[in-house]
Amino acid sequence: MIAVICAGLSLDYYRHIFEAYQLPKGASFALLDHQGIILTRAIDPEKYRGKPASPEIFKYMLEGPEEETSMGASSVVGDHRIQTYRKLRLEGESIPYMYVRAGIPTDVVMSETNAALVRNLGFYSLSLALAFFLSWFIGKKFIIDRILLLQRSSQRLADGDLVTRVAHEAGGGEIGELGRSFDDMAQNLASREEALRDSENNYRDIFNTTHDALFVNDASGKILEANRSAEIMFGYTHAEFLQMSVEDLIPGAPPYTLTEALQRIDKALQEGTQEFEWLCRREDGALFWTEIAVSPTRDVEQRKVLAVIRDITERKGMEQMKELMLSSISHEMRTPLTAMLGFLEFVIDNEVDAAQLKDYHAIMYKEGERLNEMITNYLDMQRLKANMHEYHFKSLAIRPLLEDVVSIYASPSAKHAITVKAPAGLPPISGDDELLHQALSNLLSNAIKYSPAGSEIVLDARLEDDRVTLWVQDAGVGIPPEARERIFDLFYRVEGVAKRQVTGTGLGLALVREIVAVHYGQVWVESTPGQGSTFFVSFPVVRPDGGKHPV
Repeated sequence: MIAVICAGLSLDYYRHIFEAYQLPKGASFALLDHQGIILTRAIDPEKYRGKPASPEIFKYMLEGPEEETSMGASSVVGDHRIQTYRKLRLEGESIPYMYVRAGIPTDVVMSETNAALVRNLGFYSLSLALAFFLSWFIGKKFIIDRILLLQRSSQRLADGDLVTRVAHEAGGGEIGELGRSFDDMAQNLASREEALRDSENNYRDIFNTTHDALFVNDASGKILEANRSAEIMFGYTHAEFLQMSVEDLIPGAPPYTLTEALQRIDKALQEGTQEFEWLCRREDGALFWTEIAVSPTRDVEQRKVLAVIRDITERKGMEQMKELMLSSISHEMRTPLTAMLGFLEFVIDNEVDAAQLKDYHAIMYKEGERLNEMITNYLDMQRLKANMHEYHFKSLAIRPLLEDVVSIYASPSAKHAITVKAPAGLPPISGDDELLHQALSNLLSNAIKYSPAGSEIVLDARLEDDRVTLWVQDAGVGIPPEARERIFDLFYRVEGVAKRQVTGTGLGLALVREIVAVHYGQVWVESTPGQGSTFFVSFPVVRPDGGKHPV
C-alpha cells in the first residue's frame, strides 16, 4: 500500500514536472514500475499506460547499473537518439520501485547544441570584442599615447628642440616616471647646450677680437677658418679665405714655398707647437714679415692646426733701423773723432805756430761740437722713446724763445744772416724750455748746413686761432716732393749731392717730431727744390686760466 501511494505521489510529481517544463521536440520519456509496466510516457500515454515495456529494454535496465546514458537507434521510433535511464528506490529498499527512461533525437540535440554554441560563440565574440575594445582604448589612452608622446618628444629633442617637456602630459606611474626622467635629460642637455654655446661664443669673441690673425688649417694647408684680424691683415674676405690654402698667402719663392709650409704643419702635428718667422703676401701682392706659431688642435684625428700670425713689419723695420743707426752712429762718431785725433797727433809731433794752432783748435772744437750734437740727439731720442725724460712745462714767450736759440749761432764770424721776425705780442705757449730749445736748434742747424754762405735764414711766428705757428725759412737746396713725407723718419736722409757734401745721422728731424708730439704740436715742411725750405711747428697757446697741457 505504501509503495502504491509513493508511486502515485511520484507519478503526480513527475507529471507535474513534465507538464511544467516543455521537453525538446522529438524527446521521449517513460516511467516503468518495478515489473516493467508502463506507468506513463511522453508519446501516446493513454495508449501505452498499463502495458508492459519492451522486455529487452526492461531487462537491460534491470541488469544494468543505477543509471546509464548511451547513443543508439530507438526500438520504438526507429531514429538515432541519446537515451538514458535511472533506477528510483525508496530509502531502505534494495529493489527499485520505478524506472525512468528518456531519449532525445541526436539531430535535435545537435541542433540545440549548435544553436546554443552559436549563441555562446556570439556572446563570447561580442564579449571578446568589447573586452578588446576596452583593452585597446585603455592601452591607447594610458600606455600607447603616452609612449608615442615620449617618442615624438625624443624626436624633437634629437632635432634640437631642447625646450621639449613631457612629464606634465605623461601622467603618473612608470611612464610618468619615464617622462620625468626624460625632462631631466632634456634639461641637462639644454644646460650643456647653453654652456657649450656660451663657450663657443666666448671662443668666437676671442677668436675674432684678438689682434693677431688666426687660421685653422688641415694637413694639406687648406684654410678651414679665419678671424677678422686675418681679413684686415691679408685683405681677403672670410668667404674668400674658405676657398684658399696657405699657398695663396706666401710668396712661393724659396725658402717660402708650399712644400716648406706643409713640412712645418706636419712637424707641428708630430712634435707640437712650432714658432718661426715667415714672409707672407697680402691680397694686393705686397710682402710683409710675420711671426707664426703653429699648434695642433685637440681634434687629432682630423689633423688640424691653429696658426697664430703676427705682423712684425714694424719690428723688422725697427731692427733694420737699429742696425742702420748703429752703423750710422759708429761711422758719424768715428769721423769727428778721427779728425780730432789726427790734429792732436800732428800738434803733439810737430812744432806749430800760434796762428796755425788756433786754426787746429777751431777745427777740433767744431768736430767736438758735431760729436756732442750727435750724442745729445741720440740720447734725447732714446729718453723720449722710453718716456724717461723729466718734463718741466711752463709758460714760454715766443720771441724770447726764438732769440735765445739764434744767439747760439749768430756769432760775428757766422756765414749766414739769421733774422728773428716774430712779433712781440704773441700769446705764450706751454712747454718744456729745454726740449723746445733743442727742437728749434735742430731746425736752425739744418738750415745753416743746407744753405749757401751769405744767405738769409728767417725765424718767424704767427697766431692762428688758438695755436701759434713758428717756422724756420732758408734759401738752401730744398727738398724733393717724394722725400717730404719721410724727412722726419729716424735715420732718413735725402739722397743727392747735399747728402754727400753735408754730414749727418738723420736723427735731428726725427727728434724734432718727437719733441713736438709731446707738446701736442704739429710739424711739417714746405719746400721748392733749389729755392729753399720752410719748416713749420705749431703749438696750442696757454689757456686763459693759465692751465698747461699735460704730457
